[in-house]
Amino acid sequence: MRDRTLEGYWWLPGREDTKIAGILTYDGTDPSLRLLGAFRNESAPDSLPVEPVVSAPLIRGACDGTAVTLLDCRQVQFRNKLGVTDGWRQTLHARLMLVGGIWLDEADEEFFDKIVMGIDHLLPWSNQSGLVRAFEQVNDRSSSVTVSWKPAEALTAHVGDASIQLRLRGVTNEAAHADRTVESLAERADLAVTVPEPRSAWTLIDQWTKPLQDLLTLAADTPCGLHDITLIRTDPPQQSPPDAEAPQGHPVKVEAYFAPLYRAKPDSKAVADHQALFTLKDISFADLLPTWFEMVDRLGPVIGMLLGQRYMARSFMENRLITAVAAAEGLHRRLLPDQTYVSHEQFDAMQAALVKAVAPEHRQWLTSRLWNEPSLKQRLMELVDRLGPEVVHPFIPKANRWARAATEARNVLVHRFDVDPSDDPPTGPVMYALAELTSAMITLSLLQEIGLSTSKLTALANHHQSFQWVREEASKYVPKVFGISA
Repeated sequence: MRDRTLEGYWWLPGREDTKIAGILTYDGTDPSLRLLGAFRNESAPDSLPVEPVVSAPLIRGACDGTAVTLLDCRQVQFRNKLGVTDGWRQTLHARLMLVGGIWLDEADEEFFDKIVMGIDHLLPWSNQSGLVRAFEQVNDRSSSVTVSWKPAEALTAHVGDASIQLRLRGVTNEAAHADRTVESLAERADLAVTVPEPRSAWTLIDQWTKPLQDLLTLAADTPCGLHDITLIRTDPPQQSPPDAEAPQGHPVKVEAYFAPLYRAKPDSKAVADHQALFTLKDISFADLLPTWFEMVDRLGPVIGMLLGQRYMARSFMENRLITAVAAAEGLHRRLLPDQTYVSHEQFDAMQAALVKAVAPEHRQWLTSRLWNEPSLKQRLMELVDRLGPEVVHPFIPKANRWARAATEARNVLVHRFDVDPSDDPPTGPVMYALAELTSAMITLSLLQEIGLSTSKLTALANHHQSFQWVREEASKYVPKVFGISA
């Protein structure tokens, strides 16, 4: 989502006769509309001072013939010089900015049935290309190189009633200069999601952009941002001018802009095969997409808790450790929901004996606090067992010690009273090391759920750069976890 500046006239639905000049800007944060005036609250008296509209579900604009719709708008600044109408100034921020195609009638209007998005590193990760290079020796001293682009068949996957395509396109450009002419050929990839029934802009964006962005971030092992988000109505209903900008019967396309979780960096260097944790060489697109979306539903916040640390440039060590351990606990609860501390028979007998030992007036209180759930340390150990010791051993050679250290460090931060007062609180480097060890285990567990083989996971743990720090450096800060005397 590139920076945009649009100048034009703006109005609230139903108030087309009261248009206000203003400038709309987008720089990666919430779209900002600065008005040379203010939207007036119709219920306010005509006398000064003016009472501005402080929020609006929808604002329309026209900028050089282009339709613009702003959704979920709120006032962030208002200035009114008493008695000077020309001095009214209002600034509003919008959660979503839609440019081109059509004006929406309602903020939640179910109009779009397709969303197309570009995501950082999608092209190299796809292992697809339509570029063809031909070399020809002209003579002993020179040769010619021809580069062409041939359309490649889109990869298709189905998730529920939606169809997802990974598409390639070739883009040519010509630039004439005083001393040269430059012809260029670029190849791009995007993901196009088509749904059977029209949905609102936010519904499509919320349902599809974050999961697909997270998939690329996990796979490429680097934060991936969204860019060039387009919402489409493939077969729009008949429109009456001036609401219709596109010719009748043609798809309506609208560019979407909002404050992203992580802003795209399309000009950064592409991730190479050996830098990614996996690519479409390792698993087919048709198998991966339904598996991933099923994981997103089943694992709930776990994926976001893990990858959120990647999207954030910096965070406090305490937050990093607590989030990593909480993500591991949440992962265990969802992957192994039937695990218990002891067998059901043992727990029933133990509960009965404990309840019988207390006064009747305390039995309800005690019963409500007796749970047959694994301890945090048990949960961490069971995740290691599920992943396989051979996968974890390269960076957690003493899994029992890691589970104990992570549990104790978490308890120091969250349940200080549960820890031996003689224990020193963990230092920043120790918290960082434990958080990275825990995150590495979660990452490999997610890759296992995706369907990567044990041999592939073991190779990643032993050789991939993502796990290099925990393999080679973490032992300096948590030597006991590696069986090293402090």
